[in-house]
Amino acid sequence: MKGKRINPLERHGEKLFFLLMLVALMAVLVKQFATGGMTVKVGAKDNLTISQGYETIASQAERLDGQIKSNEVDAKAPKKAPDVIELVQSAIPTKPSETVSIVIGVPDSGVIRGGSDPTIEPGGDGPEYAMPRPVAPATPLVKRYSGALDPITVATTAGLEDIVGSQQPFDVHAVTVSTTFDASALRAALAADPDGSGPLQPIPGHWWRGQLVLVDVELWRQEVYADGSNGPEELIGSMPGRGSVRASLNDPDASMPQILKTAEDEARDIARPDFYSVIAGAVWSPAAPEVQKTPQEIEADSRRAEIAHIDEELEALQQNLNDLGKSPDERQSRRPGASGGFGDTVARGGGGRGGPVGGGRSGRNNAAAEAARRAKAARERQELAIRTKMDELQAQRNEIVAWLTEQGLPIEVVEKADPGLEMVAAPVGSLKDSDTLHVWANDCGAEPGATYRYRVRLVYGNPFFGRDNVIRESQRDELASPRVIRTAYSPWSEPVTMDQTSYYYLTRVSGQGSGIGGDSGRIVYAEVYTFFYGFWRKADVRLRPGDPIVGEFVLPELDTFEFPTPQEGTVDARNIARKPVDSTLVRSLGDIMLDVRPSARVNRDALKGGRDTEPDYEAVLLDAADRITIRDPSQDRASERRSQMKLSAEQAQTAVLAEPGQGGVANVKEDGEGPGGRDARPGGNRDERPTRGLGGRGGLGG
Repeated sequence: MKGKRINPLERHGEKLFFLLMLVALMAVLVKQFATGGMTVKVGAKDNLTISQGYETIASQAERLDGQIKSNEVDAKAPKKAPDVIELVQSAIPTKPSETVSIVIGVPDSGVIRGGSDPTIEPGGDGPEYAMPRPVAPATPLVKRYSGALDPITVATTAGLEDIVGSQQPFDVHAVTVSTTFDASALRAALAADPDGSGPLQPIPGHWWRGQLVLVDVELWRQEVYADGSNGPEELIGSMPGRGSVRASLNDPDASMPQILKTAEDEARDIARPDFYSVIAGAVWSPAAPEVQKTPQEIEADSRRAEIAHIDEELEALQQNLNDLGKSPDERQSRRPGASGGFGDTVARGGGGRGGPVGGGRSGRNNAAAEAARRAKAARERQELAIRTKMDELQAQRNEIVAWLTEQGLPIEVVEKADPGLEMVAAPVGSLKDSDTLHVWANDCGAEPGATYRYRVRLVYGNPFFGRDNVIRESQRDELASPRVIRTAYSPWSEPVTMDQTSYYYLTRVSGQGSGIGGDSGRIVYAEVYTFFYGFWRKADVRLRPGDPIVGEFVLPELDTFEFPTPQEGTVDARNIARKPVDSTLVRSLGDIMLDVRPSARVNRDALKGGRDTEPDYEAVLLDAADRITIRDPSQDRASERRSQMKLSAEQAQTAVLAEPGQGGVANVKEDGEGPGGRDARPGGNRDERPTRGLGGRGGLGG
């Protein structure tokens, strides 16, 4: 079989392809080296040979290396590196819809203007800002407080002795002024754009957030005179021994960052200073809004108060009824064990026997019999009038008790927890985080008997302070110079009258006669109160025309304390010695009783067709300022202030005196034992934080 013939092209195809590729390569080499070769582009230069390109690049590298190693600075370079944080923060939008545009770098002239789209304006004078409209605290509430300070607290607190004196007991009468502040409204005002699309810029948030620290609560006082006019305003000093930065604010060398830090550390003392340790008296609490009551609760409280008034009237009438069965000598002599009264010890009358009356023995007997008959008839009329009045009052009382019973309400007064104590236990809060800030301040230097009104303003850090370089020059003095900002003043509080050291209240008139010019048989019964060692003390006195009003008070067991000068602010309890207080205290009020007469009010009622009953009586007195005053025992008995003092005097008989240096009455347990198992001593106060016993009463007055 004859084989197939192979085509020569197929047989030598691969060799031909290799030969063609070799020819092409030789052509390229010839062009590269024989005709000048390939070209390259370096920067703006084109058609450079490879060797020319290499030389160009090498020349540029040498020039740049020389610039790097040179000490000269390019004239176009910024003179000062920009604050990157400031640039970034100023470009952060204040509204979610805004976009961020950040410009890095500052030209030779010009500033960066804040806002949603910061731009560089050559020759500009900086952003224009405005101080937000001030926010004012709410109308303050005021509350009086009285107590006896711990002598160790007085000894270890610089400046406190200047307020309470150097003689124990250290009784103090103070006013606590509390208010609320809308912190959320302040933050909203700081963050707001002052004029919308106008030229004024909102304050950058990081400026005011760091400065929003409460550094002071200013308490301003103004005395209210009897004629209704007002005295000059005065700023009440900070409480001695409590944290304060007020002095540092006036020190030009004090660092503002350090002031703010100290204010944050002392936030409680600045916003809500606790009162001093008290060893006798009520537990202190600030003024707080009254708990809202339902109409039924208000009605019930009113009716319970009416029951208390009726009981006072019934007691006075019963005492008068008991006196009708006594002889004048028994009524006018000092009662065994009576605790007060110098004016009821001697019966007054003419001296000597006098001349004969009538005609002989028979006439005298007839006159005596007639006098006895008239006296008996008068007593019977008085007794009938008293019993009739008592029956009417008892009927009124029964109606009130029936109403309370039908409503399912207790007849006795219900003591509720003091809302002020709840405020003390609550967190302090801050201007940065709280919606509403509760603050208070104490005035420990008010004068007895004076009437005052108060207002408050808050002080916090100024967000513009220290930022002169980013505020236009025309605004620097106004905005950037002050260290702090003061809020607007709160409205004035209601006037509050400080207690005097002593008071008296007439409670009833008993006996027969008409005072001066009569047989001097009328006796006026009174209660005298004086504040001593943390409580009101009570003395019962009986007065006749011409008697001065003097109280003789029998005190429970009380001590003052002696100890060496404190070393490093502390006193060793083992070095404290007791010195008993005299058991009798005498106080003269300076008033004199002149006369006892039928009440003008009752006489007017009788002229209008009223009942023909035994009239009430009123007393005519001469006060310490030589002024004539008229006092009605029925009105004195109804005094709410008298009821508060009477309750305090009752508490004082069984209260507990706290040990000095052990935290005061707040640490005295209800069973009379304090820290460390010490024994209770009468004369001080029980812990009033619980709801039983004396708990929840707080200070007297309000």
